[in-house]
Amino acid sequence: MGVLDGKVIIITGGGRGIGRAHALAFAKAGAQLVINDHGTAPDGTGHDPTVAAAVAAEIGGSNVLANDADVSTRAGVESLLQAAIARFGRVDGLVHNAGFVNDAAILELDDARWGAAIHGLLSSTYLMVQAVAKHLVSRGAPGQILTTTSLIGIHGGAGLPSYAAAKAGIIGYSKSASMELKPHNITVNVLSPLAYTRLTAPMLADVPNAADLLRPESIADVAVFLASPLAADISGAVVDVQGPRVALIHSNQGEGAVPAKGAQWTPEELRDRWSEF
Repeated sequence: MGVLDGKVIIITGGGRGIGRAHALAFAKAGAQLVINDHGTAPDGTGHDPTVAAAVAAEIGGSNVLANDADVSTRAGVESLLQAAIARFGRVDGLVHNAGFVNDAAILELDDARWGAAIHGLLSSTYLMVQAVAKHLVSRGAPGQILTTTSLIGIHGGAGLPSYAAAKAGIIGYSKSASMELKPHNITVNVLSPLAYTRLTAPMLADVPNAADLLRPESIADVAVFLASPLAADISGAVVDVQGPRVALIHSNQGEGAVPAKGAQWTPEELRDRWSEF
């Protein structure tokens, strides 16, 4: 018996890297899978329908369906959902992992790259979560949804402003969704993974043994748990996974301070007391 026996799960970006690891782990856990991957290059361009099909063939059997729809568009999302329902009759959960990196430093960033990141990363999250949530609510069924952010979305990253903005937006959107969907017994959690993949290899080139230490399979193990009934009472969490290390990311606010005299700050007092905030 697997912890996902009988569950129908959509995995986007499931053809390579972390997504492929998700697909293999979810299949092992007993899920029926729809593996979606548009088959793009690392910068988000192009289309290769064989990418998702290869992972589906690797898993084999009748409990897996390959799909190459573009989930950054509403039409693509709707066609993906309908394909899943046509094959399996329903959807029980989502792992939205699809992504790419195509950025530039702020002084060189252009509108096309900015728009591609916001559209391809943040808008695709909006569309996928909304579509699966509507389907679950229409059935009156519980469900579990996972989205994907990055530490860059929390801390920022030099040379990655549009990627950081999109990944930060995913956190705010996902936390809002977790609040709204709680009455429907639908959980929404956020994975913040760091793994050695084709997207991160250039950034991790100087990290010794990165390929061994930061295996995508470590991310998939946590994803299986969060998508299973074992995590039915966990929602709104942002979960950082780096190799075998798992940590919750909390939003902490300091105690703050008030002006020493009266109700109005002066610029000088703010400067002098900045460390108190």
